[in-house]
Amino acid sequence: MRQFWESLAQAGLFCVLCFLLWRALAWALQGSPGINHPVLLTVLSLFPAVLAVTALLLRFPDPRPFTSIALPAGRLVVSHAGFGLVLGTGAGLSIVALEWAAGWIEIHRGGWTDDLAWTPAWGVGIVVLVIGAAGEEMLFRGYGLQQLMRVTNPWLAIVGTSFLFAWLHGRNPEFSGPAAVNTALFGVLFGLALVRFRSLWLPYGIHCGWNLALATVGANLSGLRIRLTDLNIVPTGPAFWTGGAYGPEASPLTTLVVVAVGVVLWKAPIQANPRSVVWDLSAPFVRGEAGQP
Repeated sequence: MRQFWESLAQAGLFCVLCFLLWRALAWALQGSPGINHPVLLTVLSLFPAVLAVTALLLRFPDPRPFTSIALPAGRLVVSHAGFGLVLGTGAGLSIVALEWAAGWIEIHRGGWTDDLAWTPAWGVGIVVLVIGAAGEEMLFRGYGLQQLMRVTNPWLAIVGTSFLFAWLHGRNPEFSGPAAVNTALFGVLFGLALVRFRSLWLPYGIHCGWNLALATVGANLSGLRIRLTDLNIVPTGPAFWTGGAYGPEASPLTTLVVVAVGVVLWKAPIQANPRSVVWDLSAPFVRGEAGQP
């Protein structure tokens, strides 16, 4: 019971400290030169906040290496992140292809309007999407979730945080019921990737690949229009199937694709991270313990 309450307290402390530091950094950066969009401000404040809080809590009360939050080093980084990028990119492009084949969308060059689309420099847009996915994965699948998994049923913890993941997207433009369902399913999918391969790199790769694929072809991303190229997807078919202004993440096609990716993850013959991670630890970490970094 002591271990249960300690892990629960650490998970709660992680959430509170992340929120407070995130808001503090956002306040400090607001109005800074070059930070001219809310998405950029959010990304530049959330990721360092989660990174700093994770590093702090891994030092106290029992020092553990950063790799213990399921961030293996070496070739597994390339293997897991690369496989995730392929899955995420393929999933995003397959939905766009299906909608285009059905005649539900048109793909134009140009046609973006300044009041609807954010058009950062290409490199800035890439960095925002890459760091944004990293911040969300460390927040929702990192130290806090893994402390809950340590003392509860892992799937209970994953489903619970997936609902929170969906709820926090509720402030995005054009958020809807189908968008909430699919966002929660993405949370479960990312949790499956974490548990199956004991690695945050794989869900991060999927998340990152999905974001980059949709933004590159001009689709709306969680209700946001982040222009990386001059391609522009215009929905012309039923909003139920296209996701409307929220984008493909509110489409039932995404539900089917998420399930399909989950099956691929379950069957994939990719090596899992062999090292101990936070949710394995039934006792304080001891440096030099067998199987530890």
